[in-house]
Amino acid sequence: AIDQGTTSTRAIVFDRHGGRLDYAGYDRHLEAFLRQLGQARCMVTDRLHGLIFSVITGTPCVVIENNNHKIRATVETWLGNLPSVRLLTDPEPAAVLVAVAAVTAAPVRRPDLSSAFQPLIASLKG
Repeated sequence: AIDQGTTSTRAIVFDRHGGRLDYAGYDRHLEAFLRQLGQARCMVTDRLHGLIFSVITGTPCVVIENNNHKIRATVETWLGNLPSVRLLTDPEPAAVLVAVAAVTAAPVRRPDLSSAFQPLIASLKG
């Protein structure tokens, strides 16, 4: 994630928690992570959950495609209309910096997924 610093930009490196947590520890860890991500200016990730957490917290996101295509499918199917989300297939530093500038300048919107579930709702009402 990229911090909200006013005079300089600094990167904050997140990684998933490596040890086991009890339920109380899990809640605290997740809340702290979401709070910190929500205060970031931008998230750069190659993980699907990083993308999802960015959308949940309203944090602009540059997501780098990986080899299992879940990220591309999620962006194209659910999040393609969000100007604050950018999918990159080329993780070269210059391309990442251009994408960060684009998403941080774009309006942050939450996705409207209500119409995507209408076929399922209609089927269940059947």
